Parts: sequence; C-alpha cells; structure tokens
Amino acid sequence: MPPIKAGLIGLPLGKSLSPRLFSILAGLCGREIEYSLWECGTAKFHEAVAKARAEGWSGFNVTLPDKQLLAGALADKRDRAAGIAGSANCARFTPEGLEARNTDAAAMAAAMLDRGMDLTGKKAAVYGSGGSAATSAYVLASAGAAEVIFYARDPLRAGAAIGRLSAAFPAAVFSVAPFGPPDGAAAVVNATPIGMYEEGHLPVEPANDQICVDWPYSPGGTFFTRRAKELGAHVIDGMELLVRQAVLSLFLWGGCRESEIGDLIREGRKLLREKTGG
Repeated sequence: MPPIKAGLIGLPLGKSLSPRLFSILAGLCGREIEYSLWECGTAKFHEAVAKARAEGWSGFNVTLPDKQLLAGALADKRDRAAGIAGSANCARFTPEGLEARNTDAAAMAAAMLDRGMDLTGKKAAVYGSGGSAATSAYVLASAGAAEVIFYARDPLRAGAAIGRLSAAFPAAVFSVAPFGPPDGAAAVVNATPIGMYEEGHLPVEPANDQICVDWPYSPGGTFFTRRAKELGAHVIDGMELLVRQAVLSLFLWGGCRESEIGDLIREGRKLLREKTGG
C-alpha cells in the first residue's frame, strides 16, 4: 500500500505538533504517512497547492493565514461548514478537483457532543475575527446558541462572516464587540493566536460551569485553559481539537476506516500528551 503524502501549509509553523501527531497516527493505524510542513504566506498559497498536487499528495491541512482562501474560489467543492463559515482547514485532491473541508468544525462539535454540552438559548463569546473564529461561531450556533458575539481586534473582518452565519442560522443573533470582557457568556472560545504564537492573555476570567474552548495549544496547557480548569470551567483545549481534526483529515485522505476514528482520537490524544508533556 503506497504511503499517504500530506502536509500542513501556513505561516508560522514553528510550534506545530502536526508532524509528531501524524507519526503517532501512522503507528496506530499501521499506515506509512509522509507529513510535511510548508511555511507559506498568502502570496504563494496557490503555488504551494499546485506543488502539493504535482508531488502526489493526497491532500493537506491549512492553518493561518489561508483557511478562508481555501474555502473560497480555490476550492471546487466544499462542505457545509466550510461554505457557511467561509473557512476550511483540510483539503483533498480528487479527479474532480480540490475538495475543501472544515474538520475543525467537526472536531469542536464532536468534543462538545461527547461532553453533553447544551447551548440552547444561551449566549456565547468568540475571541477572534479569522477563520477559526467564524468556524467556532458556526459550531456554537449549530449547538443552539441564541446569541454569538465576536470580540474582535479587527471588527470589519469579523463582520464579513456575520452575513453568511445569519442567513444559515436566522434564529440566532450575531454581533461584533470591542476586544474586552464577555458579558454573561455561557461559552467562551479563544480563536486568536494568544497562548501559542502571541504573548498576552485574553480579557477573560473564566467562571465555574462555563464552557471554555481554546484553539491554540501548548504542552502543559495555555494560561487560558489552566485558569479555566482552576475555576471549575468545562474545558476543550487545543491539543484535543488538534487530534480530533487530524484524525478526521486522515480519514478524508483514505488513511483509516470510519470505525477506527474513535479509537485513533482516544489513543492519539493519550500518546501525544505523553510525548509532549501535555
């Protein structure tokens, strides 16, 4: 069976654990996986995608800054989450063209479902204005949130996603607020680089029983997730989201069976934390 060739495209990638994670997954599922890191800014993103296809990649993952570019005109086909959020983090090459998927959305939704988290009629806060922020808003609205507020340092960028989200979820209210403390949110999501590629802290003091989701990851946890756990919040950390979306990506590329997904996520999380001290 030929190896699966894939990789991560984005900038910066210096703290990425994806190659280590896919090495773990290769051992768990008994497949050879060649997973590369390609640092690439927006100006050369199309060129990188063409090169990946030419080199026989099954597909690729995308991180900052091009999740929205992948979900846009570059894709020949996209899933519902990618279309509504305007963001995709995974792609595969097919005979019909490039298929974009938002496995980030599926990962966050599954993590919430596994914990029985119910946001029906509640308010949620999303920190950020890019693709991960829009993806988070999509998942929160899908989970029943009545109101989703983007706390954004770039309000215009956050506002661009609100039209698509409002059309898809007419019962929910989406808005943008200045980057500051959330007001009565049952769920708080960090979809900024703070905690991984950016120093500082969110203007958030987590609360007991609050749902706290953190897309950045760091061995041992970010300040946000450590503080949230100390105060009794329900935490979904970036390491878990990383593993979940990676396994879903691997499935998309034909590297595992659907029946193996749950075990790969469980064992992948365990082994990655052991190897990173996380």
